[in-house]
Amino acid sequence: MDLHCLGGSQEVGKSCFLLDTGELRIVMDCGMKVHDHNEGPVIPGKVDVGIITHAHLDHSGCAPLLYKRNAPKTFCTYPTRPIMDLLLADSEKIARAENKQLPYASQNVKQLDKHLACLGYDEDYEFKDGSNFRFLDAGHVPGSAQILFKKGKRKVLYTGDFNTGYTRLHHPAKPVKADVLIIESTYAQRDHEPRKDVEKAFAREVEKALGDGLTVLVPAFAVGRTQEILEVLRAHTKAPVFVNGMGKKVCDIIMDYPSYIKSPENFAETMRNVTIIQGKSDEKKAFREPSVIVSTAGMLDGGPMLSYLDKCNQKNSAVVLLTGYQVEGTNGYSLVNEGRVRSEGIEKVIQLPVKHFDFSAHSGRIELFNYVDAVNPEKVVCVHGDACKDFAEELKNEGYDAFAPAVGDKIKL
Repeated sequence: MDLHCLGGSQEVGKSCFLLDTGELRIVMDCGMKVHDHNEGPVIPGKVDVGIITHAHLDHSGCAPLLYKRNAPKTFCTYPTRPIMDLLLADSEKIARAENKQLPYASQNVKQLDKHLACLGYDEDYEFKDGSNFRFLDAGHVPGSAQILFKKGKRKVLYTGDFNTGYTRLHHPAKPVKADVLIIESTYAQRDHEPRKDVEKAFAREVEKALGDGLTVLVPAFAVGRTQEILEVLRAHTKAPVFVNGMGKKVCDIIMDYPSYIKSPENFAETMRNVTIIQGKSDEKKAFREPSVIVSTAGMLDGGPMLSYLDKCNQKNSAVVLLTGYQVEGTNGYSLVNEGRVRSEGIEKVIQLPVKHFDFSAHSGRIELFNYVDAVNPEKVVCVHGDACKDFAEELKNEGYDAFAPAVGDKIKL
């Protein structure tokens, strides 16, 4: 078997790996670099099968690209399908608004939809050559999966984005034995603070701001982070909570697939205790008294949160609590490092206090090393990170046959 690294190698973004068994060519993930001109991978030649680990655009954003020259059957989990539909439609809308090209045509999106098939966790799907694969819970976002591929006695485990740490929304990912491990390296150089400590610090900041009569603005990613933060807020505070942005639709999707989260009952109770902003009257209500507003965009590049930021900045009436990584070049990054954001083409100075909390949905450094030890593979391929080479070198020092391929490299498995 050969692994062709088409993206997400020594980088974060456009994750894409082609597994060639000699009889079958399988593309695992087909993502896009959203913050880098919508760059996608180059797909060489024939593709027999596509498999998408989860709906985030850096893993699914170029899935329609598979249909430019091929017509493969593509697999994902049940909640991933509607979430991916939502994100792809939003990606197309933003590209049109910003006059940017996508690396595929709208007809390719229709072809993807026609050839898309859903599979649950721990269900085997057998291919014509006798090989098979199954999805394993990745603990990252709703519907996220690892891919366990088997051909004969040989097993390849691709983690996609995964998390073995504690969260309120998901069960942690569990390792399985494999001969080859293709593992994300996002936080290979950094551990996360204990999640329960982060939750308590976040809750203290919320209560302090509300006690000072301020609005708490929580920019949050639509998929996974919005829902996690809502659960945290319900556990730690009785503050009025309002939700807006694309996260509302993702909440609805998650409610339709309750088996893909840790406690459907808790999440249903959480949703009963928040106010969904449906229009101007709900927005006015949100600002009438000290409250928490959770909304997209998580990096402040658009979405309702950008207008709320502007509104509160004029009155100096809020605090901003960031809950996710802010990519360089985004408004969130500019806010943290320069105290500025750009809205409708105008750069604005933000006077509001800003704090960051690490609610990451990725495994941290110690968890990555523990995962490699638990899988105990012959080969380790370190991908999806800015320090893949360092991670691979450390693993080599521990006795593993580890690689950190660049985009375009081929590895014999």
